[in-house]
Amino acid sequence: MQNKFGSLVFGICLGFSILILVTSCGQTNESATTTTTSITTTATGTSTTSSSTSSTTLAAATSIRGSLYTGTIRAASALSTSGLRAQADASAPAPNYEIFAVGTVDNKVYFPTGLTSTDGFFILENLPSGESFYLGILNSNSEFAAPISFVATGDSVVMAVTPEAGSGTIDLGQVVLEAGKGAAAPTVETPAVEQDSSSTSRVKSGEELVPVGAGNLGRGTGEALYSGTLKNGIDEDYDGVPDIIDIDDNGNGTVDAMDATPRLPGRVEVNITGVQNTNSFPDLGLQYEDYPTYISGEINSSPINIGTNTVMAIEVVMNGVSPATFSDIKIVSGPPLLLTAQVVGNHTGYENYPNVTTAWALENYKLYKGSDRWSVWVTPYATPEVGDIFKFQLTYAATGTTVEYLSTITYVFTDIPRLISVNSITIEALNLNIYAIENKVPYSGDSLALRWMPPRDDQGNPLVGDKMMHILDGIVYWRTDSPTSESFNGGSLTITPTQETDPIFGPVMAYTFIPTTEAFSYFKIDITERSVVSSSGTTRSFVKFKKL
Repeated sequence: MQNKFGSLVFGICLGFSILILVTSCGQTNESATTTTTSITTTATGTSTTSSSTSSTTLAAATSIRGSLYTGTIRAASALSTSGLRAQADASAPAPNYEIFAVGTVDNKVYFPTGLTSTDGFFILENLPSGESFYLGILNSNSEFAAPISFVATGDSVVMAVTPEAGSGTIDLGQVVLEAGKGAAAPTVETPAVEQDSSSTSRVKSGEELVPVGAGNLGRGTGEALYSGTLKNGIDEDYDGVPDIIDIDDNGNGTVDAMDATPRLPGRVEVNITGVQNTNSFPDLGLQYEDYPTYISGEINSSPINIGTNTVMAIEVVMNGVSPATFSDIKIVSGPPLLLTAQVVGNHTGYENYPNVTTAWALENYKLYKGSDRWSVWVTPYATPEVGDIFKFQLTYAATGTTVEYLSTITYVFTDIPRLISVNSITIEALNLNIYAIENKVPYSGDSLALRWMPPRDDQGNPLVGDKMMHILDGIVYWRTDSPTSESFNGGSLTITPTQETDPIFGPVMAYTFIPTTEAFSYFKIDITERSVVSSSGTTRSFVKFKKL
């Protein structure tokens, strides 16, 4: 296989529907060919190599092949001399991409044994019978490049093919990837006998073959927004992006990892025996003194270093079986952050978890076995991006066979909840110059009227409404001014703040906190915002307060 980590010829449900990202989360590859991938660290990066070994032979196995090219997808197809409609124009072969298939019946993912060759060739072999397949393309950074569309039909486009309806092998010929549209299609329409006319997508305005989810990872905004009846299938919102990749499965404008009901009841993204779900989600927390709201009387507009301050939790949660069902779980390909990620050390309860921070590459990108899941926590030291895709490989302990699936990061925090006022005092109390005197916010009275900005997502939008839980967490009181003095736990409060509009900061949260009546000198609160989805991402601002 080509180098997938170095030049990165190789992407949590975050929150993180994991998710990490998070939760368009994982699918399996349980095809008749088992691909074993090993990772080797070199001076120039990390490379991935693959070898294939024969497994069980499936009855009536089918295959899909073609050659990937760059080029242009026509806005309107035209009848060609072959009697089929010409729908795209090829320019040059596109090597080092990975074409994958998603079964519409078994909800599993099937991978090729290698990347597209120098002439763009690819083949997906030993696909199971009784299936039709959506096809997708991953680029060299393990990002979703495009879904493949097959033929325009009225105001929709067919998104799946069924090999066994024809000869058992579909030859798509030249498949054109137009990167600017985030879409791909064969140069001529797929013959009717090989089309799955029940698997269609809505089409972008002014296009015949570009589904509404192309180029935006299925995010339900603009014309991709969907409020109709969901399909009980792998593309519930008819946007052309299978749920495994789609960051907004139901198309309602809320990414899966922040949506309490992201898909139809009973629909699952992870179809792996023994696995309940997968999560990849970020935690972003900063001390107030490390990222104050005000510096020298001015609003602090410095960007947060997301790569350095984020800790990503990546996990595979069991479904009522022992984690020992698997002998090994690891990442076999992913985004560039894999080259720099460091395992955050000393997590108790996990077998052989490192005691100290260590390069994840030196740990072979593995997860660690716990009581009911496999997990790892890493600091990426590179910016995680929405749409980054990880490929997980799970090895069954009893048989040594492996399954693979994909997991997409669906959101990233780009800002923390930032305190903007305490008891109507803004710059005076919160300015770093004042705070730094004792590294505490001074206040008077028996209560604190707190106002803070909500965190922001990858597009800079404030995370408000029903996306987040609001918590005053990690409350600790100290008896004297010394941090080594006696302290006592103030617990945690899940709160319902009021949402207000500030003329400078826009939407803000407001809540009045009443400290304990016990004697204390100062206390700490973690102003915390957490996704409403279970086992998801959290962002915090750690602030200390001193009563005058």
